[in-house]
Order: sequence, then C-alpha cells, then structure tokens
Amino acid sequence: MAAVALLTACDEGDTDTAEEPDAGNDTVAATVTMSDVAFSPETVEIAPGETVEFVNEEQMVHDVAFDDGEASEDLEEGDSYTRTFDEEGEFAYECTYHPGMEGTVIVED
Repeated sequence: MAAVALLTACDEGDTDTAEEPDAGNDTVAATVTMSDVAFSPETVEIAPGETVEFVNEEQMVHDVAFDDGEASEDLEEGDSYTRTFDEEGEFAYECTYHPGMEGTVIVED
C-alpha cells in the first residue's frame, strides 16, 4: 500500500509541472495572421507599451524575424508569437523561410 501511495503522490506532482506557465496578461492591440505566404495586415500601428500577436493560420512553418534581432521560434499551424513594443519607431520584420513575406509594426503616440 505504501508503494501505491508514493506513486500517486509522484503522479500528482507531475500533473502540476506539466501545466504550461501563463504567457502573460498583455492585452493584444493588433493581430497579424500568416496565410497565403503573407502577413496580414502587412503594417500595423500601435502605441508604446502595446502588444502585437502573430498567428500562423496555414500548414507551412513560418517565423517572425525583426531587423533588430528579436525573433520567434518556428511557428506551426495554430501557433502564435507576441511581442510588446515599449519604444516608438518602425520595426520591420520578415519570415526567414519565405522571401518577400515582410511587414512593419509602427509604434507611435
């Protein structure tokens, strides 16, 4: 019986650690989708401190790579990536897998 109780206790601990951590409570100000090998919309305008979500809606893998060096991991269909922009400016990005698949986030008050 003690062995069964020990295994049960281990299983309960595994359940807690298997939960994914909360990605954060940032409010999404704009959503950019990836479909038909394009970002849509190509340009979004937000205020400083706001967040953009990028969602892959097609079966091929995409990524989001910004000119300033920040980048997502590979995004499979249904995956998303968010980035919060604290400073004003224009932030160009591309999918490194698909030449010509580009966009811009414009951050201004």
